Amino acid sequence: MTLKHSNLGWGVRVASAPNAGAGHMRRCLSLVAAMGRPVTFFLDPGSSWTGMLDNIGIPWVIEKTSNDADRLMQSVQSNEIQNILFDSYNISSTHVEEATQAAFCVELLDTMRTMRTQSAISAGLMVCDASRHNHLCGPTYALLSPQYGDAHNLARLRTRSFGKLDRVLVTMGGYDSVNATGFILAALDQASANFEMTVVLGPQALHFEEVRKQVEQMNKPTGLVTGAQDLSQLMLDHDLVMVAGGVTLLEAACCGTPAITLPFAENQIGQAIEAERQGIAVMAGEFKNIQENDLTALIDVIALDPKRRQRMRDKGLNLIDGLGSKRVAEALLQQSKVYHGS
Repeated sequence: MTLKHSNLGWGVRVASAPNAGAGHMRRCLSLVAAMGRPVTFFLDPGSSWTGMLDNIGIPWVIEKTSNDADRLMQSVQSNEIQNILFDSYNISSTHVEEATQAAFCVELLDTMRTMRTQSAISAGLMVCDASRHNHLCGPTYALLSPQYGDAHNLARLRTRSFGKLDRVLVTMGGYDSVNATGFILAALDQASANFEMTVVLGPQALHFEEVRKQVEQMNKPTGLVTGAQDLSQLMLDHDLVMVAGGVTLLEAACCGTPAITLPFAENQIGQAIEAERQGIAVMAGEFKNIQENDLTALIDVIALDPKRRQRMRDKGLNLIDGLGSKRVAEALLQQSKVYHGS
């Protein structure tokens, strides 16, 4: 359920170039859906998200470069935007500081970087100092779409047998610039365990054609899914998922799907380590360091350990309930109300 609209508009300056992956956009879309406020997305040049935003009726503006927020600030100065959500590593501190002088600003942080705005969200697994004012931090605030609350409830209700590993899902991001997908498929195909595979990859992925051909030549039964906006049902339908360590790792935990992580971006490493510490995933290693035969061996170990997969499922379901977007929306709307004195 979305919250009641007000006239205070929100601008979302989000990393949205193809090489930024899909996680930033997905979590911002989840949050604004829960907020139910007038919103405009300010996108990087070359963004492929404009058609999708048009389809759901969200206006958008293309910024001049991936590093600036000039057009967003023009909308603030014209009073079209009174609140700003930043979700990009590229925006300079100068731009953010300028924005905080003119509007209520929130920044999404993947790491414990210095808080630069009036409010911040670290909607991952990392635990932070609760004394930091207006900092919403931890898995309670995981920004997932509403479908994941429903998927979480379904996962809790159904009895899942963790015997033989039957189905493995591979989803390494919509763009996957390093072709981690192809590497993982090769390792999975060499595993002694017999299972089916499903690969999720965006049609705009840098190595899409290479992966498509690889899927056709796999020894194990393998399917390719393109353009998937909602992975919740796929998560529920699979016994194990291979992920990098970003938003998709949180989605897997919410659905009770055990995960193996291979982080390839700097901002994914800390969360992958924390996921293993909390028992919801196994970290194979940083993608740049892992060998194919080591990954194959790990998959076979996990396949033969149903009790471990059961523990990962239970801990994931206890950690993330799919209601984080609603919690964050309520908190930010209250903070905005205080800031604007209304």
